Amino acid sequence: SGTAVRFRPYFLKYQKLGGKNDKQSEEWVAIIGYGSLLSKKSAEMTMPSLRHFCPVLVPGYRRCFNLVSITQIKHGYSNFKTKEMAAVVAQPIDKRNDGTVSSPMLASYFEIPKHELDGYYRREARYAFEVAKVLPWNNDSCKLKDGLCKDEAIICVEYKKGDHDEYVKDMFKGDQKKYHEAIGQYYDGKLWRNDIFPVEKYLQLCIRGAREIAGEAGVKNFLETSYLACGEVSLKEYLERRSDLRKK
Repeated sequence: SGTAVRFRPYFLKYQKLGGKNDKQSEEWVAIIGYGSLLSKKSAEMTMPSLRHFCPVLVPGYRRCFNLVSITQIKHGYSNFKTKEMAAVVAQPIDKRNDGTVSSPMLASYFEIPKHELDGYYRREARYAFEVAKVLPWNNDSCKLKDGLCKDEAIICVEYKKGDHDEYVKDMFKGDQKKYHEAIGQYYDGKLWRNDIFPVEKYLQLCIRGAREIAGEAGVKNFLETSYLACGEVSLKEYLERRSDLRKK
């Protein structure tokens, strides 16, 4: 998986990445997107100055839809009855039992100025952060080979293997009022679960983003490198069972 560099939301030491966290800084930071950030339009809503947006492959990770999305609940898109409540996280993966390595997952690569980092961290407030390697999607679509892009970037990942209690302790320091304002007023339960399913509207955005950035090959990769919250069923298998979703 990625190199052992971890960041926490709101507590990034900007100087570690070079430059100052202000609008005068010309420093740019590389970001990996693998869910809604596959959509350039969605990414620009948070980071309007992004540049070098292109498809890449990220080895050593897979997608898992196991995080209860507070944002989707706020917007009224989650379905508590059917348990369609999940957004996606990236999980580090090891070699398979037979010694082979899982296929790298499609992602977007882009760079943002340092003064837009805070918006990124706020958007991904339920994640931890690592620095991961990136590889070209193909020879034509990526700027890695001509030196315009870096060969590693920040990726948001599942927070401490989905440990709800650790997240609450680290982020809210026992402040129940702040927890209620951020999460509790919308949802009462564990944030990471193994019995939930992707929010339909969110899933559609992710698949549309994969198609926009890398065509049908991108969609194929997205479906084959993404898993339900149980960790065993691929998104490809899930959609084969859900004919109602395949038609959308």
